[in-house]
Amino acid sequence: MSPQKLIILLVLIIVLLSTAAEFIFEGISARGLFLLAATAGLTFYLWKRPEREK
Repeated sequence: MSPQKLIILLVLIIVLLSTAAEFIFEGISARGLFLLAATAGLTFYLWKRPEREK
């Protein structure tokens, strides 16, 4: 696993934990769902994009 993918994975885990805590303590909100969907989409895009050639 490349260092870039490891960082992307760590960011996704942090956002998932933060969103889960927000849902537990503050209730489900449209803002939380939007941020979760946007982060998941961006993470998927960054994970699947081809590597640049040097």
